[in-house]
Amino acid sequence: MRKFLVVALVMLLAGAADTSAQGLLKRLGKAVKNEVAKAVNSEPKQSHQQAEQSNWGEASAKQAEQPTKQAVAQNQNQAQNQSGQTKGVNNDLQPVTSPMKPEPKRPETGTTGGHAWVDMGLPSGTLWATCNIGATSPEQPGGHYAWGEVATKSSYTESNSKTHDQDVWEISNDKSSDVAAAKWGNGWRMPTNVEFAELLRYSFAKYEKVGGRYAHVITSMINGRSIVLPAAGFKDGTSTSNATTCGNYWTSTADGFTGAFSYHYGAALGEMGGASRYYGNSVRAVLSKPDHIDCPASGETNGHAWVDLGLPSGTKWATCNIGAEYPDANGLYFQWGEPKDIFTPVRKRNNLHQNRDIKDITANPAYDAATAQWGDGWQTPTKAQLVELANNCDWEIVMMSGRYGFRITSRINGNWIFLPAAGNYSSGTLRWDDFPNDDNKHCFYWTSSVQPYLDWGVAYDSYSLREMQINESTGFKRPSIFGVERNYARPIRPVMAK
Repeated sequence: MRKFLVVALVMLLAGAADTSAQGLLKRLGKAVKNEVAKAVNSEPKQSHQQAEQSNWGEASAKQAEQPTKQAVAQNQNQAQNQSGQTKGVNNDLQPVTSPMKPEPKRPETGTTGGHAWVDMGLPSGTLWATCNIGATSPEQPGGHYAWGEVATKSSYTESNSKTHDQDVWEISNDKSSDVAAAKWGNGWRMPTNVEFAELLRYSFAKYEKVGGRYAHVITSMINGRSIVLPAAGFKDGTSTSNATTCGNYWTSTADGFTGAFSYHYGAALGEMGGASRYYGNSVRAVLSKPDHIDCPASGETNGHAWVDLGLPSGTKWATCNIGAEYPDANGLYFQWGEPKDIFTPVRKRNNLHQNRDIKDITANPAYDAATAQWGDGWQTPTKAQLVELANNCDWEIVMMSGRYGFRITSRINGNWIFLPAAGNYSSGTLRWDDFPNDDNKHCFYWTSSVQPYLDWGVAYDSYSLREMQINESTGFKRPSIFGVERNYARPIRPVMAK
């Protein structure tokens, strides 16, 4: 990073050919993206996490973060650990070096409901439309839509906005407020903030003319395929600003009570940010990946499926994370003790993760997200329930439908569930560059249990499932329970207690 800044400064001082501020920003933007490309596969630094000694695993966060010398020693002992020499409940796990079943090869492009899409090779499998809503070719601007509205209009103001300062937070796939779902149907919908951030994280953006109109050409770092986001400006009142030079694209995710996240770009740089909901912006539709894991369910409660693994306690485990439609989807992310996910703004947040007095949130809808979101009967699993799951099941790291995660199979009746490696957020505030850390690499899941207060100054932490980085060459890393600070945002897999 330092190198390209120095080069840029030298170019500026030397009076190189293109010395305009815009030209310099273009070069800086390209250099930044090059740095991002190099870092796509790099491992983010781990924040402080405490290890809890329990009958499930003996690894600690400190051991996990030791220098390479210790990592080498751990690798040398891996064969011994897997053969049953190490005390714990994971001795029956065997290395998995290939998917459980061949992954079907998806087409690179196609059409759904008469509208074309491109597979950009993204980890989520999200397919991106080739045209804006209201357009018939990639370079056409299409219509301008206020956030949460499904029709264009002559004037865009706060007073005629349907969602300004309203209790509306996520509109993806809601045909009453998602214009892509309303106009195109067939599974088309607006992209969430995380899906747009994923596109930008794994792509390069180039500002150029396409069909006589300026645009950002978004090219995947993964497979080289591209989509075109034409400049169309935005509507405010009756006027259109920056109609031929800038692009403004809605996501389906709210940013506060009066705004929503959007992608905007000018001649040099593009980024995610917030915009007033009443503005008229462009919309680019997406499709969820076409293939998903089929996890056989044993029953359903309040519209959510569960699996009976034959556990001694009678606990039933949900087939999906909160906020997910499929077993392999990440779903929503919650700070511990917060009934609402981090994508849902609240007028007054209680900062429950910092409150040392809360020692039990199980099945309390004021604190337990599973109960609050899915209703009576559902709860966030306790530490004891997670340990029971470990003691009575075989855990395998597999790739299913393009997602790494744990396939957890009951030794009692052979039924199974899948926990996708959804990563986590270290911050509860989403901005343009936020994306789950270690997505498709690590499994982090909350329990409802609290770790006792430690004398050396850490507030009450909460227990969480944590496993080491998934490694394709070894395919196996030991799952463990850790105490972690409550401000982390992690997925939740609900359970039903007997």
